[in-house]
Formats: sequence, structure tokens, C-alpha cells
Amino acid sequence: MRKLRVKLKILPLLSVLVTLRVFTCCRRRDLTRSWQGDFGCSFIVYGRCHSQQRHHLAINCCPKNINMGNCCSSPKENASKASKQKVILHFDEDFPPNNSSYYGNDDDLNETITWMRASEIAQQNGKDPLFFDQHGASRFDVKQGKLGNCWFLAALSDLPMHPKLFKKVVDPDQNFGIDYQGKFRFRFWDFGEWKTIEVDDFLPTIEGQLRGVTSQNSGEFWSALAEKAYAKHHGNYAKALDGGFVAEALEDLTGGIGEEIIMAEISDHSDFFRRLLQAYKTRSLMSASILPSSSINDETGLASGHAYSLNKVIEFKLGNETVQLLRIRNPWGNSTEWTGQWSDGCQKWENLPSEIKDKLDFESKADGEFYISLPDFIEMFDQVTICHLSMDSIDKSANKWKMAELEGSWTMRSGRSGPYANLLPVLNDPQYLIELKDTDKDGFCTILVSVLQKSNDRNSYGSIGFEVFRVDDPAEELPLTANFFANCQIEESHQTQIRRAATKRLHLKPGKFVIIPHNYQKASGSEESTKRFLIRVLHEGRGSFKRLK
Repeated sequence: MRKLRVKLKILPLLSVLVTLRVFTCCRRRDLTRSWQGDFGCSFIVYGRCHSQQRHHLAINCCPKNINMGNCCSSPKENASKASKQKVILHFDEDFPPNNSSYYGNDDDLNETITWMRASEIAQQNGKDPLFFDQHGASRFDVKQGKLGNCWFLAALSDLPMHPKLFKKVVDPDQNFGIDYQGKFRFRFWDFGEWKTIEVDDFLPTIEGQLRGVTSQNSGEFWSALAEKAYAKHHGNYAKALDGGFVAEALEDLTGGIGEEIIMAEISDHSDFFRRLLQAYKTRSLMSASILPSSSINDETGLASGHAYSLNKVIEFKLGNETVQLLRIRNPWGNSTEWTGQWSDGCQKWENLPSEIKDKLDFESKADGEFYISLPDFIEMFDQVTICHLSMDSIDKSANKWKMAELEGSWTMRSGRSGPYANLLPVLNDPQYLIELKDTDKDGFCTILVSVLQKSNDRNSYGSIGFEVFRVDDPAEELPLTANFFANCQIEESHQTQIRRAATKRLHLKPGKFVIIPHNYQKASGSEESTKRFLIRVLHEGRGSFKRLK
């Protein structure tokens, strides 16, 4: 450990000399972490691939999606007014520009982080600092740096394509102009509530360049500041961003429910494409991932242990052939792209009619974005995450999902709750009654059930799941008693796993059902404690949802 004296420059207006504690160690290069649950259920945490270090190509400026008006006012335009005032820029004492905000208590370090104001970084690059540039916000403003947070950036880069959601997370009325005070605010969904996070504009750098996410315009900082706010919300950069789940990032940015689809479990490719197309049409946000265990060849242009955004689903006729394509974006934002059929350099584009090209909004650029056919996608990728949104989140005409949610809590004892320990914990677990009335064309009701546990630490999740029981008999006593469990059959269940949320799509015949969430986490001591959770249900038709106990 060694102490360095680092000068933190606060524009030309203020200069502070502080002593920062900077640790050194080997660079973080681990791709993923695999966590093992109490019952042998393992899962993957996506991080940064080794090959990211080899690719730092600039990308071309692409059309933007959101016009933020005059939010990108240049500080030079207001220089005369600013010179008449002495501005004391905001310094975030709750998330100061030092080692604890970046690494926390991790001593395994070797990089010297220098914190610089966004304005200083921009000026060093010959730019004026901007929150948004003249084009507004775009998915191409999100280019992954040296952090292992592809899972978060794959979600963040989708936001500008959904203006209502974007403006809910990123306040557009912020800039580096007249009202600049060194403070920026963002909002994230957290356990049923939208929380505002304020940060100053000190950002971690190495040799004067951002260590985290960057924009295609080196003077634009909305994405870097959003990344910092998310890091503050979850503790620090290493704790919040170094490996994670796309589903959690999508939920935090939208308030929706993330559904994970394992490609190996898909039996009907046509039905799978219809689900993707329906999700795209209903404005759901999506991501695709490749497992670290994948034997994928580097020549394909794809990376294992990596998360991508999936931002377009389309099909069209080409002669007698029906072509089904997906548009994928690598958050690295460079030339590392798919090299197979329908890639940027594929000859198929040369023979494609211009009207179809326009519909696809195709441009051949080294920007990380590419098209891939459905068969190749299923072969190359291992998982898709769809974040389903309720009608209140987006344009109501585009989505028929309705959200019902209730908060509950488990009583944690020295033993465990859940149906497999003994009968008593089952009777003590909360019970929820749901009645389904309207069906799909196949005669079934489709719902999405998610049980989300409350935890301030991503590393302290309990092992959770839920069971669903049919209770159509009007004589059945509710809440369910020991007599029912003596001879019952489980209608549906979610395998217990150590995750923030247990989520599953259910296809049920109309009727009444009791959902019982459970948690296998032990109490920390001999005394009882409680752990809160949120149970959410997305459904399309008529129905009701209430707590029984």
C-alpha cells in the first residue's frame, strides 16, 4: 500500500489538494464468477472478456434517438456569466473520489486511479463537456471500458431507444452550462420504488482517460455519470459493476420483470422467434449472452462470457424465402462483431432491395452492432433475457401486460423455511391467492410470476423459489392448512436458486391458485429475524391477486 498525493482539479474555479489512498495489484481480468447454491444449482455472473483489452477502435457517429433540446449547452456560451460568479462545485461526501468508492475494501489492486472532473477530462481531449451532445442520447453512447460490466451496459444502451423510460432514469434537464454545479441525478428502480441518486462529476481515470464507460463523443458524459450513479447506488464500482446479471440491470432501469430463456431448452424455433417478435413489438427490452464455457471460435467475432443487447427483431420475404433476423450490439462498441451470414461484410446485403435495407436501418460500421439470422443466433448464443414491462411503463397501446404486486416477509429461524425441510415451515410461509379468468387462444392463461428478495448486498442473497397449488374446490380452507399439504400436488414450481429474484412464466388453466414463496436462508443467529420480499405478477386478462397470510 502506498499513499499518493493527487491533485483533483475542479474546473478553473476551484482546486483542492487531497491525499488519496491508492492500492496496487494485478488488473481484474476474470470473465465470470460461478456461484453454487445450497442445492447444487449454479449460475453465471457475466463480466468482461479478456479480448476486450485488444479492441479500442473509434466508432463512427450514428443517428441518435432522443433529442434533448438545449441540454448540451457549451460552457463557453455562458463564459461571461460564469466569470461573474464564484461557483463552488458539488463534492459528494457520501461517495467521495477515493479508493473506497471504487474498490471498497478489496486489497487485491494494482491500478492507480485518478479522479477527474468531467470538464477536465473533456478539456484534455480538446472538447467542451456536454451531458448530451447536439444529437441527444443514443445506444452508441455506451462503449464498455475496463470494468467487467457488459451486463449493465447491455441494458443501459437499450434505454435511449425507449424515450419514456430513458427520461425516467436520466433527467434530461441537466447540463454543463449556466446551471452547472457539479451535481447530476439519476433514478433507479429499487424494490418497488424509484430512488433518486445524486453524484458529483468526478470520474475514475487512468492516464487521463475514463476507466469506465465512454461515449462516441469524448466530450459527452451522460453514460459515464449514469454508470457512477449505479455504482454509488450499490456500494462502489467493484461491488456494483464487476460481474452481474442482465436481468437485474434491466429491472433496475425499467421496473419491469426479467425473464431468462435458456437456448438449450428451446424445442420450437418458430415459437421462440414469435416470442421475441412479440416482445419487440410490445417494447420489451432484451439482451443475449454467451456462457464462458462456450467453445465459440474467435473467428466468429463473438466473445464468450459476454452480454450483448438485442434491440431489433424482424422478418421479411426475400423471393420465396422468409428471413428472420435479430440485431445485436456488443457493448464494446468497436469492430468486434459477428462475421458470419448477415454480418456487416456479408454479400447478402449487396443484393438486398433498398426498401428492405431502409426498414432494417442497416449501416456497415465498426460500432459493435450487427445482424444475425435466427438459426445462427440459436447456435451461437446461450441465453436471452426479456424484460417485460407493464402498461404503466410504456405506451399503453403497445402492451397489454398488467402488473400486480404485493410486499411480504419471511420469518427466518435457525432452521430453514421452505417445503423440503419439514411441514412446519410451509405453514409459516406467506400465501397468495391468484384467480385467472381469461385465456389465450390455446385455452391457457399466461402469467409471469417473480419473487424478489430485499437485500442491500448483492452477495447476501438467500436461496429462494416458490410453489403453485390449484385450489378450485370451494370447500377448501384458505389459507391452506396441514390437511391440504398431506395429499396435495404441486401445479407449478420454481427451482430454488441463489438469485435476487425467482421468476418463471406459467401456463395455467383458468381457476384459483395459491402461490407460496420460500427462502432457505438461515437466520444469522439463534433469534428469529425477518426478510422482506416483493411478489409480482404480470398478466393480460381479468383476474385478482391478494395475500392470504
